[in-house]
Amino acid sequence: MKSTKALLLVLTMLLFLGIMHAQPYYVSTAGHNDTGDGTSGNPFRTIQFAINTAIDANESSIEIYLGYGEYVESFVNYNPDI
Repeated sequence: MKSTKALLLVLTMLLFLGIMHAQPYYVSTAGHNDTGDGTSGNPFRTIQFAINTAIDANESSIEIYLGYGEYVESFVNYNPDI
């Protein structure tokens, strides 16, 4: 009985951590906003597009990974919670 309760507790914690994990988005100077999906193999081109995509997806937290390069952008944040 104790092992069943412990297993349920562990599974509940793993489920909770999986739900709370931020969706990572990748940006690269060689990426594309039109054809990219924000994954490491198919990154977006601009940081702003990654931010907008995360906002549109109603992400509770955002992780954006930038590839090496120079990004010259002006940022607009439509969500004051970010």
